Formats: sequence, C-alpha cells, structure tokens
Amino acid sequence: MFFKNIETGLIHEVTNEDHINRCLNDSNYEEVKPKKEVEIVQEEKKVEVKPKATNKRTSAKK
Repeated sequence: MFFKNIETGLIHEVTNEDHINRCLNDSNYEEVKPKKEVEIVQEEKKVEVKPKATNKRTSAKK
C-alpha cells in the first residue's frame, strides 16, 4: 500500500502489516494509489582519460 505524508508530501510504499495499520490510523497519512511506475535511466557519461603528466627533471650535462 502507498501512503502520503500530508505534512511533507512524500509518498511511501508500506508492506509491513503493523506499519500499514499505524498509517491507516494516523491522520498525518492518507492512502494513495501509486502512479504508473517510471523507470529512471541515468545517462552514461563518457569520461576522457588523459595521460598523466610527469615531472621529469633533466640533469644538466657537465
């Protein structure tokens, strides 16, 4: 079951029977029908790998 916290607007899926009963009896929560599930797909970020710069010291020729 899904419950909306009226004060915060957050919606929670509750599966525990005791917790469901608590939400049903709490005036801060109302049962809501879930919206169609939306699949969130993160866009792959391409990272360009650059060669690490080295600090080579050249010795002076004597």
